Amino acid sequence: MDADDLDYLEKRALSYSPQDSKQQRPQPRQHHSEALFGISLYGVIILCFLLFAGLFFYGIVHGFWHLCSHYSAHSAAAATTRGSQLMHIKDRTFVISGGASGLGLATVRDLHAQGGYIATLDLNAENGNKVVSELGDRTAFFEVDVSSPPSVSSAVSALVAWTKQTSKPIGGVIPAAGVGFPGKLIDRHNEPIPLENLELVLNINLRGVLDLIRLCLPHMTTTTPTEPDGERGVIIMVSSSAAFDGQPGQVAYAASKGAVRSMTLVLARDLAQYGIRAVSIAPSYFESGMTAAMSQKVRKSLEGVFEFPRRPGKGEDFARMVRQCVENPMLNGECIRLDGATRMPSRL
Repeated sequence: MDADDLDYLEKRALSYSPQDSKQQRPQPRQHHSEALFGISLYGVIILCFLLFAGLFFYGIVHGFWHLCSHYSAHSAAAATTRGSQLMHIKDRTFVISGGASGLGLATVRDLHAQGGYIATLDLNAENGNKVVSELGDRTAFFEVDVSSPPSVSSAVSALVAWTKQTSKPIGGVIPAAGVGFPGKLIDRHNEPIPLENLELVLNINLRGVLDLIRLCLPHMTTTTPTEPDGERGVIIMVSSSAAFDGQPGQVAYAASKGAVRSMTLVLARDLAQYGIRAVSIAPSYFESGMTAAMSQKVRKSLEGVFEFPRRPGKGEDFARMVRQCVENPMLNGECIRLDGATRMPSRL
């Protein structure tokens, strides 16, 4: 670099001033960052986002709460509707023959505990009056001999008058009265069984059942049906495991209980037009007045063929099944075995 160049650079340096530098330096772009109440634009955007998020979250919570409220109301209404479909026990009259002892008594107590009105029919007036004293309200006793048509007719007239006093319609008939009279048609001396023995069993276990049902039916077909099925009531008969695998000497008993089993479907079909169901229960070895008369040897033999549970049935087990038959509208036209898988062999 020569002297002229140095001289030129000195002059240029002397002519440069900080003021000139400020004028020549490009000014930075000013951002309008305090456009709204001293809050930056980014702050405004964040506030708007938070506000929108809050409104969105509130909408979700409010909608969920509204949906839950609607579902709860709908569920309650549906439950009420389902309840109206049941042939419920409360405030209905149930006619139970043989209700002063055994399986009949267990059924009386269970249905009464569910709010039912119970018309107890039995030949034993002393036991029948004890039942009324025990249960109190919603129970009435009517003495009857189910093998005698006039006695059955009189008892039904009396119980119908009672239902008119209470204004509780007949919702079910449970003919639970029954007897067993063992004996083969021909004995070891080659003599036929007395006809009176056969008639006793058949008159109580079969004719008495049909008689009670037929006299109660006209008072059931005119009751107000439940919605939406239009159900008016249920007939629950008592068959037996003897209807399936009877023991030697049970010919009369098996004939009567087999007849109950056989007519269950027929009765269900006959009464379908009235909205009345028909079911039968076939218990095996249950603790009852009839089985109480068995010897200890026979009891032990029977207990040896149990599957599970390994015990005789109890009245409460039977009564629970009766309650299911009352409340479940799809139980119809069927004979239900209640035996813990027990199958009787030909000989014990």
